Amino acid sequence: MIDVFGAGDVAPGQADSLRISSLCTTGRFRNQGAGHDKAALDLLGQPGGAVRAPLLAATDAERHQLTLDLTAGGVKLPGTGA
Repeated sequence: MIDVFGAGDVAPGQADSLRISSLCTTGRFRNQGAGHDKAALDLLGQPGGAVRAPLLAATDAERHQLTLDLTAGGVKLPGTGA
């Protein structure tokens, strides 16, 4: 995004910005942010750790929706073919 903006071509950067901001305003805020952040790290194959009380871990349905949100935003998840 920075490279294309620096080159004077703002359209691709605007498209990337909208795609990225949609991830921040959908998946992360469907429920408590920390639980979904940790689930996203797990989906990416990274250590996220357990969610501490009183927060709740993402349910299977929420993880499925998070997978859809991430892939719609262009994130490539390991082991999903997406």
